[in-house]
Formats: sequence, structure tokens, C-alpha cells
Amino acid sequence: MNQIQLGVLYGGEHFHRNILPIITKLNKLNLVGIHTRKSKKFKNFSKNLYKSKNKILNNKKINTIYISSPNSIHAKNIIEALKKNKNVICEKPLCLNIDEYNKIKELSLKKNKIIFEGFMFVYHDLFINVLNIIKKNEKKIKSISAKFMFPHLQENNIRYKKNLGGGAFYDCGCYLFKFLSSFVDSNKSLNKNLKFIFSKNLQIDTYGRLILKKNNISIKLEWGIGYDYFNEVVINFKNKKIVAKRFFSKNVYEKSKLNEIYKYKKKIITKTFKIQNHFKSMFLFYIKMIGNKKNKNKYLKELENYQNIYLEKTPY
Repeated sequence: MNQIQLGVLYGGEHFHRNILPIITKLNKLNLVGIHTRKSKKFKNFSKNLYKSKNKILNNKKINTIYISSPNSIHAKNIIEALKKNKNVICEKPLCLNIDEYNKIKELSLKKNKIIFEGFMFVYHDLFINVLNIIKKNEKKIKSISAKFMFPHLQENNIRYKKNLGGGAFYDCGCYLFKFLSSFVDSNKSLNKNLKFIFSKNLQIDTYGRLILKKNNISIKLEWGIGYDYFNEVVINFKNKKIVAKRFFSKNVYEKSKLNEIYKYKKKIITKTFKIQNHFKSMFLFYIKMIGNKKNKNKYLKELENYQNIYLEKTPY
């Protein structure tokens, strides 16, 4: 594929703030059209705006659809795009249950089209370094904990709308399961303890916890809305721990850090990473992957492993 001709469904705040600036700077990406309800935000792209999503889907020039719709209609939009023979880049989560994923997988294989889920954090050097530490030291690691939590937001925030796929599991929980799937095989039997807490007031899940054991490593994941802010991974060894702050979500203008903290020597070694826009890194990975059959197959295998772990049990 020489150039990715991109059509966007439901360009919203996240797309406008984080994705659009990257698309317009990468030569391999050409923005053909945007379907959005917030046309004022895209006044500099007035020639690219479409009132009808069908005009995006039916545009034969477009070979890739970027989906930025509410969680609840991701699967519907993906299937619509696949039926029009488009590749798909979709914001997380790809879908809300395993049945939706299986339908997407079946159609994508039939159409020979790629489905790509937009987890930007896995393309950052911080993630790559943490994953290497885990894979190289599995026999030495005692435990791994990961937390992604944040305080309550404004009442009208989409995260509080159950019918649109809101709730903690679908918003921040998916990041933790993506991290977990990078070093855990869904085909292996694992002793898991999964818990959800629901808010009667908000009518969504506001907290989740997964505890499991892989060989001798104890793993604990926690996610939630309405809590003190946490965004970290901690890897515990016998004599030290490695702490990665701002692991899942980052300010693209700040340097990420990885701290190696020795328990008894009272010593800290800090590794600092260069400033890196992980959204750009994600698109660069996609551009390189889409033209390589071996890399595509590897990605799809990783995607399936993640979906099987993440969607094994859902809150609704």
C-alpha cells in the first residue's frame, strides 16, 4: 500500500486533539474525509467534512477507516467498514464482548482486511523496556501490579453513559488487560479472581480488580473511576522494585521515567526516555505493519490473545 487514504467516522475531541495533528504530518497518511457532529472544531478542514457516514464508507478512494465513535457502536462501525472492503483502525476498546470480536474476526478474514486497535501506549519506549524486563526476568520476579484509576469527571462525560459503552472496564480497564496480554498466553490455564464494583447512582461499573498467578509471579490489576489518580506498573523483585509512572497515559511533551528502587541500599537508579509522541509511534508502526504479511500475522495473533483475555468476562 503506497499511501493510506483515510476516512474518519465520528471525529470527536480525542481525534481532534491527539490524532488529527499526527495524520496531517505523516506523508504516508492522506486524510480524505471526516464524518463528525462537531464541524466547528474542524473549520480548517471544511473541504474534508461529510455529513453522512455513508459518503465516507462508499468513497472508493478511501482504503482505511479510522473509527472514533462511542464504544457501543465500534463493532457496528467496524463491520460496516469491512463490508465496504476497508482496512480499519479503531480506538480502544475494539468491541464490548467476545461475540462481537468473533464476528469482526470472521469478516476481516473473509475480506482479507486488517483490524487495528489504537492502544498508543504499547508503542512507547517505556512500555517496550518494561516488557523486556518482564520477559528477561520471569524467574526472578515476585509480583507485578498495575493500576489505572482517576477521579470523577463531569456528570455529562461519556464514561458515565452505560448505553454508549461507558464504565471503568471499557475505559481504563482495557489498558491493563492489553498490558497483561503482552506477557500472558490466553491458551494457558490461569487461576483468576476477577471482581467488579458497580455504582447504583451512576449505573456503571466504577472499579475492577483482577488477581492471578503466572508460574511464581503474583499479578494484580486494578482500574477505576472516582478514585485517587494512579497510572503505574510496579515490578517487585526480592531486593528491589521497578516503578513505571505515567505508564498507560502520558503527556507527549514530557520525558517518561523508569525507576529502579533498591529496598535495602536506599538507592534509586532512574532511566529517562526521550520525549516521544506515542500516537505518532502507533501510526508509524501501523504504516510499517500494513505492508508486511509476516508482521500483520504476528499483530493479529497478539490481538486475538488480548481479546480472549480481556473479553473472557465482562461487567454487563
